[in-house]
Amino acid sequence: MRAVAWSCVVLLAACGTSTAAGADLDADTTTDAQLTDAVGGTDAGGTDAAANDTVGADAVADVAADAAASCGSFTTPPVGAATDIVVVNKTANNLYLGLPAPTCSGFLGYTLTGADGTPLVASYGACQFTCTQLQTQGCGCPPVACQPALVTLVAPGHQFDFGWTGTIFAAETMATACYQQATCANGPCLHELAAPQATVIHVSAFSQAVCNGAPCQDCTPGASGNCTIAGGSTTGGTELKASATWNGAAQVQLTFQ
Repeated sequence: MRAVAWSCVVLLAACGTSTAAGADLDADTTTDAQLTDAVGGTDAGGTDAAANDTVGADAVADVAADAAASCGSFTTPPVGAATDIVVVNKTANNLYLGLPAPTCSGFLGYTLTGADGTPLVASYGACQFTCTQLQTQGCGCPPVACQPALVTLVAPGHQFDFGWTGTIFAAETMATACYQQATCANGPCLHELAAPQATVIHVSAFSQAVCNGAPCQDCTPGASGNCTIAGGSTTGGTELKASATWNGAAQVQLTFQ
């Protein structure tokens, strides 16, 4: 009798163990919906994955658009106010306009500063490039011929005009992706901008014209009251200076007296 009872206990224990294992199997069963979700099917999980892909594509598109906008900001033409700089000679003698020392960059005729005296760049040399140029060309600099020297005589009571576009050039950093040749992205490029209000225009005039180290033979002014000195290379003698503040006007007058 005792042996039979012990067998029942063993049997019940075995049956109990079997029942627990069956419960575990039921708990670990993976549903079809869960399996579909795991592989990115049509339920919520798959939709989330597709949405993430869309967000990623949008982010890439946004970056590309931002890069294009960044490059485009350097190519937008500045809205400068073109100006005539009128140099008037109210002294009793001829005045001479030109560079006091030889250079290859040519004679612009004037310099610019901001209202606070900071120099502003009105032009650039043969081996300098604007940001706009560097988006469509390289930065090679083959040998270039120097621009001819010019010395202009302005007779008493007369004037001479310089043209100015009303723009300046600022050194700025442009993204490498904007350059046609990435190797050219080795420093700032020149960004043409509208000149700020209250820009100060400076002009120097001299008492002599110099022809290869010697005094020049004066030219004879026509009705305009000015002429170009033949063979004039530089200016010399006494330097006179005049300046005027520009606020967008179509003409600015600088008077020597």
